[in-house]
Amino acid sequence: MIPEPGQPRSLQRRRLVNRSFLIFCIVVTSLSILSLGVLLVSITIQGLEHLDLDFVKNPASRKPEKAGVFASLWGTVWICIVCALSALPIGVGTAIYLEEFAKEGRIRRFIDLNISNLAGVPSIVYGIIGLTVFARMFGLFGSINEPAIEIGDPYSFWYFRLPFGGAVLVGGLVLMLVVLPIVIVSAREALRSVPSSLREAALAAGATRWQMVRRITLPAA
Repeated sequence: MIPEPGQPRSLQRRRLVNRSFLIFCIVVTSLSILSLGVLLVSITIQGLEHLDLDFVKNPASRKPEKAGVFASLWGTVWICIVCALSALPIGVGTAIYLEEFAKEGRIRRFIDLNISNLAGVPSIVYGIIGLTVFARMFGLFGSINEPAIEIGDPYSFWYFRLPFGGAVLVGGLVLMLVVLPIVIVSAREALRSVPSSLREAALAAGATRWQMVRRITLPAA
């Protein structure tokens, strides 16, 4: 970089350092993306010949040629469904309450504090909470091996028991606790991005606060 005439030496040095750091960041980022691309291509080339329909349909097996991911795949799908059905209503509802209805005070500060704390909790703590609260339910409804309430056949599609035990429902609820702070924060940011003029126009037209949220603010967010 050729310094322009009349510039102070410190300004020239600062611009040189900035340009050097920018080049360094670009090089490091490019190397990281290149390494990831090489890894993905290598995995695809090596695993494509072994990927077939039987690998998706077969359950786990001690014989490698017969092993599949059927149980793991559908377990993951059901856990994500349970997580979405529980995290989205609770998260969006909490965000609506905090942004549209809650007034400044101790209750709102208490909820904000707990949301911030949840975002910083390690995953192992969520696992312990899930085991104690959802899987065992503090031992209030019998034990995992001897549930107090049991409806349906354990091998049928419809089956319910208390405590939940090692069920997919427990995994989905624990994952809900993990993603709940993210859902709440994202929903609150989306609600804050809606212009206040839309709210004022809806209220001026005679809409209640809940009608304003349901028909104007939430769809716009």
